Amino acid sequence: MGGSSSLPCDCSRGVARVFRGGSSQSACTLRIVQITDVYVLDNFPSLRTLIKEKTLELRHKCGGQTISMLTGDFLAPYLLSSIDMGVGMMKMLNGTPIDYLTWGNHEDDIPHKEVMKREREYTGVWINTNMKTHESFADSTCQVEEEIIEVESLDGSNKRRIGLIGLLSNSPSLYRPGAFGGAKIEDPWEVMAIYKKKLEQKACDVVVPLCHLYEPQDEKTCRDFDFPVVLSGHDHHVVDRLVEGTRLLKPGQDGIKAVILDLSWPTASSNRTPVIEYEIVNVADWPPDEALKKVAEDSYKVLDPLRRTELTQVSASYRPLSSVQARGQRVSMGTFLLSRIRDAMNMDMPLGERYVDCALLKGGNIRGGREYKDDEHINLEVLQTEIEEVKQILVVPVPGSVLRVGLRETFGAPNPGWMQYDDEVELDDDGYVVSIGKQPLDPERVYKVATIVDFWRKRDAPSIGQYFEDHPEKLPEPDSGRPVHALLLNFFAMQLWTRIWKELGLNSGDESIEPEAFKALDADGDGVVSKEDLKNKLQQVSGFEHVFEGMDVLVDNMLGEIAKFGPSDQGGLSEEAIQAAAKHWSSRSLASLVSDEEEEVFTVDRISASLGQPLMTISPPTTAMLVLSVIFLNFGCINILVAVMVEHIVSIATETRESFSKVLAKVEKKVFAAMLEELTEYCDDGEGGGELTYKDFSKVIRTPSVLEKMKLLNFCFDEMELLFELMDVDGSGSVSPKEFVAGLKKMKGPALGSDVVRLIGLAQKQYWRALGFNRRLNVLNEKADIIQERLNFLGKHCAEEMVERCNSEVRQENALKEAAQRQLVILEGDEKRRTTYPGLIPAEKKKPLRRAPWEEPDSDDDLPEVELFQESKEEGI
Repeated sequence: MGGSSSLPCDCSRGVARVFRGGSSQSACTLRIVQITDVYVLDNFPSLRTLIKEKTLELRHKCGGQTISMLTGDFLAPYLLSSIDMGVGMMKMLNGTPIDYLTWGNHEDDIPHKEVMKREREYTGVWINTNMKTHESFADSTCQVEEEIIEVESLDGSNKRRIGLIGLLSNSPSLYRPGAFGGAKIEDPWEVMAIYKKKLEQKACDVVVPLCHLYEPQDEKTCRDFDFPVVLSGHDHHVVDRLVEGTRLLKPGQDGIKAVILDLSWPTASSNRTPVIEYEIVNVADWPPDEALKKVAEDSYKVLDPLRRTELTQVSASYRPLSSVQARGQRVSMGTFLLSRIRDAMNMDMPLGERYVDCALLKGGNIRGGREYKDDEHINLEVLQTEIEEVKQILVVPVPGSVLRVGLRETFGAPNPGWMQYDDEVELDDDGYVVSIGKQPLDPERVYKVATIVDFWRKRDAPSIGQYFEDHPEKLPEPDSGRPVHALLLNFFAMQLWTRIWKELGLNSGDESIEPEAFKALDADGDGVVSKEDLKNKLQQVSGFEHVFEGMDVLVDNMLGEIAKFGPSDQGGLSEEAIQAAAKHWSSRSLASLVSDEEEEVFTVDRISASLGQPLMTISPPTTAMLVLSVIFLNFGCINILVAVMVEHIVSIATETRESFSKVLAKVEKKVFAAMLEELTEYCDDGEGGGELTYKDFSKVIRTPSVLEKMKLLNFCFDEMELLFELMDVDGSGSVSPKEFVAGLKKMKGPALGSDVVRLIGLAQKQYWRALGFNRRLNVLNEKADIIQERLNFLGKHCAEEMVERCNSEVRQENALKEAAQRQLVILEGDEKRRTTYPGLIPAEKKKPLRRAPWEEPDSDDDLPEVELFQESKEEGI
């Protein structure tokens, strides 16, 4: 959004914001704030502040109109909605407020009756253009097939009409049979063409489609129609693209970001195509509205008791319960959860039929990494620890031939892709799948696998990844998954309900409820089964050790499911509704998922009701003896059971350790073989004649493939070069690949007696070598001392010689000076002799020449040559 002028305003953050674009009395603008695919309540308080500020901003700018909208997926899928059926979300939508809604495919994830209630609670406008056969549409106070918004400039000269239509994907893979209560979803593009023409005939300047379609489907909309802008959802990532002249915008999921779109007409003479200005902003940049934040916090409180609630018990067949090393071995927690996910996906199918054949999950998704005590069972905290709430369970079609090898490819070295599987998937000793659903594997059959989106990641399972690269059309719709926590929670609640209706003797679903059975369920005798009645019955049949705090949540979930089959009276369930619900579920797979062993959970209430009270009235002493007998028998049975369980647990632990050791040995054997092959190839390609010198050895162990194998074998790189000499058995200065690998194997395995003897011999050999080196060093030290003495002597004499040489040079210089002086005297004498004649008077004796200090004679005998020469000369004259 751009403009050359700006206009400040007051806003909720107490600072001035700079508006883009200048104000105009004749400008006409509709501002749209859009979010989509919202599964949390956290961002609505900040969104409310954003909408208020943007509304005020536009009002100061040109007096335009601001609306907010959510383009589908808000009632589900998330854990809170599976508990409160979207009540909390609807409070946030009305409180923000969100002015316009459109349908999303996940609105079908909660019961149809609950959707009808939420639709009636909404106070805005719900645009439904291509699913008008929905049960709620006919008498709705909020749903419309189209919406026309009229906006007007400040001076009243510029009036515009904007048409809105809401379109939902009709892709069959997104929906279960009977979705939306059996409503028909019409083709979105056919409906789009009809309503675009219809709204243009109603003098709409522009039609804006509000879609819940995937990005490729939105591209089709952009290509086939001349809409200036398309606002869409369904994809969970941000989209901002221009497709053949149409701007396609998606803000991404959860209200983290919002699209702010301005449709503007500068003047009344502007053509019908609006000027489009938009921005995609971070909603969290606006401070949350405190009142709405409190509403969100209150909505989430329904989950607090559930975090500590025992949701289901874990049978002995999954004990000891553990999720340790899920990336390198099969863990019992993974088996338990995947078996329950499989059952949850199948529970609403007719008896004998399956919606999914098995459940598979990569070990990196079983993330608890802990051992559970024998008295620990499954609660919400355990679920959140083991599997992320955001994981969506998808149904993926996979041929049996691909499944047979696909799991095996993920095994071996510990890695995040190590595949966990349910308790009805069987593998042979080599890791190949041989049975699924208690039936032999059929390579030609296409199996339905319950899993998540990383299942077809090629680097973990090449066969599975390659299959889906070759057949991308087999991949499920990304938005067709069911949240794993909500899925399991609903299943656990319905398991408890199954125990209740089996208590009433309705296993076949054909007979009516006996009066005594209904009275046992209707504890307060008011003729209807209330929430409190169900809670009391649950405490008797659940087998849970403690009265759990979050039972209200499970009971509400059960009441919602049972209420689908009949009317409720005075806040409770009638006998007819319970009969119909029991009849329905007795014909479904859920009935087979509670075994007879699981049903027979004896409690004090059951014993006292069926035996204790009648016997007390007949013979009190006999009752006391019976109680004592039961106590003693219980102690004996408990001791026997504990002993058997301990023995069984020890046996399982031993088998697990042995199995893990075998798998680890196989992996190490393959790694050693691969390393030997690689080193052999290196030797054959080089010039070492099949041997590795120390230089070659140092080079090859630094290659990435060898380093990776060393890590898998838990060898430290620093140890490798130190091992060269140990592995060079023959002392040739080189090792063969076989010598190297054999040495590594000995390091990994237990030490033999011969290995210890060889190690002792090698240590002694190294000791004597070190002793010899020490002696040689002592001799060298002595010789070095002698050499040092000689060098000192030579240094001393050299110093003396240098001093003497300096003195000699001084004397030589003095001699030269003296010679020069004498030469001058001789020349002077010769000159005088040629120019001086003999006189009558004898010449006066001349004084001797002055000598330099260093020329003073040592005695009187040392007369200067000049004087002697002068005297001899005078005597001659």
